[in-house]
Amino acid sequence: MEVNYPGPERCPVTECVWTDDRSKLAQADGVLFHIPTFDGFPKQKYPGQKYIAFTMENELHFPRLADPEFMKNF
Repeated sequence: MEVNYPGPERCPVTECVWTDDRSKLAQADGVLFHIPTFDGFPKQKYPGQKYIAFTMENELHFPRLADPEFMKNF
């Protein structure tokens, strides 16, 4: 299932694919994690892959955003 996020249409890179299909994880250059619903990292992080933290909340509502040990993963 492809997911439409606000913003990809403004990106200058045209060959991006946004999906929530976890079977494509090994092919992903970047993996976006929605911090309020974060339930853990995948078992394997592939070489060159970037993990990206996403939230529209602040650390008052989600204290892990202020946790350097947690945030160093992104």
